[in-house]
Amino acid sequence: MTRLAASLQVLVLVFGLAPVTAGAEADPDHERAWRLRQQGDILPLQTVVEGVLTRQPGRLIEVELDRIDDGYVYEVEILDPGGNLRRFYLDARSGQSVAAPPEHH
Repeated sequence: MTRLAASLQVLVLVFGLAPVTAGAEADPDHERAWRLRQQGDILPLQTVVEGVLTRQPGRLIEVELDRIDDGYVYEVEILDPGGNLRRFYLDARSGQSVAAPPEHH
């Protein structure tokens, strides 16, 4: 398994972008992310991460899905080869880069 695939697998579990197993306690945020993905309101996490790593090689550190106004923004943190933390903000529906939300400035 590649490092990216392993990281995505962990993130899928963290963000609930996979079905909740029977009998497991459901987290409302995980359910929301799963529902948004199923409805096509947000891009798959793998698509977003692969797009960022194509532009900025490095190690995936964290991904957050934030509600902003009428939509959602993915915040992706990458540790670049020089050891610098890079943050990318992407419209969760289109994958296009957007400015950092006000609370992230």
